[in-house]
Amino acid sequence: MNKILIIDDEPTIRMLLSRLLELEGYEVLKAKDRTTALYTLKKQEVQVVLCDVFLPDGNGVDMVQELQQLVPAAKIILLTAHGNIPDGVQAYPYREPCDGCHCVRTEEKDIKSHNGQFAYV
Repeated sequence: MNKILIIDDEPTIRMLLSRLLELEGYEVLKAKDRTTALYTLKKQEVQVVLCDVFLPDGNGVDMVQELQQLVPAAKIILLTAHGNIPDGVQAYPYREPCDGCHCVRTEEKDIKSHNGQFAYV
């Protein structure tokens, strides 16, 4: 089963995303901050990381390189409810923006079309 790690400091967001993805058939791991996420990734292998940009102990954009070292095969998707132009420009080399529903549908389509492998959104 494909595993997704959700890194977000907002319990409601973690719960909502987790429930949506579990209903789609994914196994979901959750972390409330950078420290918990890194600990989880040392113990569990995941195929996708959904990471909030603003975390209480770090910045999701700054964390991308660290995530890529820990789980090089995982696809990393940055999320934020506080979108602004400077953050968008900083995150641009990593990925393009998308809304949550599109993200779930695209991942589902990509998984089916790539033999169980996640693809970038």
